Amino acid sequence: MKNKLSILIVVLIAAFATVSVSAQVTNGSFENGNCVDNNFSGFVEMLAADTNIDSWTVGGGVDYICSYWTAADVVRSVDLNGRQPGSVSQAFATTPGFTYQVTFSMSGNPDGSSLSEEDPLFSPPIKTLGVSANGSTPQNYSFDTSVAGNSLGDMRWVSKTYTFTATGATSTLTFASQIVGAFGPALDKVAVTATTGYICHHDRGKPVAKTLIVGLDSIPSHIAQHGDTAGPCNAQ
Repeated sequence: MKNKLSILIVVLIAAFATVSVSAQVTNGSFENGNCVDNNFSGFVEMLAADTNIDSWTVGGGVDYICSYWTAADVVRSVDLNGRQPGSVSQAFATTPGFTYQVTFSMSGNPDGSSLSEEDPLFSPPIKTLGVSANGSTPQNYSFDTSVAGNSLGDMRWVSKTYTFTATGATSTLTFASQIVGAFGPALDKVAVTATTGYICHHDRGKPVAKTLIVGLDSIPSHIAQHGDTAGPCNAQ
């Protein structure tokens, strides 16, 4: 009987987790899109009117990297500064009240000059991008190209994490450059997963169950100790 109960708990958690983490960005590694490099430069300039990067909306100006440098995942990535600071954003389904974790890889364009702001090729060595959800105040992340010693052949990508709580059935995630110049922060390998979800909590001795939002890692104890069930009460 004990083994059967354990198996049931695992099945319920697995089914619930599948639903909970289903909120994901599409084309998170930017591999899908029209990256036709007619100038053999290894990248394509994108402006706000361009829709060449599948599932992403471009703001300002960005460079769609086809092969100019080594990507964090597969081949393509994005420089968030084209000839001006730019951004990429995407809307995706979320559950109000759930907390989501965004992971992404960040680096910085190693080109450009840091000697004088009067230089047309000037770009600060510290590349900064801001991440925001649904128009919130951006959380900034930086990559120092001078200290990291990155190059086109070795971008020294680092993994970053951002979290937000959804307020609606759809959330919009935005990555935006926070620096001037044409050589900006590099972005790749964006992914989103839920870190909280619903359970139907059955208070022992009380006839009415209630829906709670809890961390995914605490669901096993709720099921085992309280007789709770995965998902909202109105779905039981």
